Amino acid sequence: MCRKHSVSQSQFYVWNKEFMEAGENRLNGDVIR
Repeated sequence: MCRKHSVSQSQFYVWNKEFMEAGENRLNGDVIR
């Protein structure tokens, strides 16, 4: 997927980590975006 969209693997992992943390916060009741 990284090669298809010209995204470095390190950047992908940073985005993925932020996305997962935001999802976890939402599940825990955090409504701030």
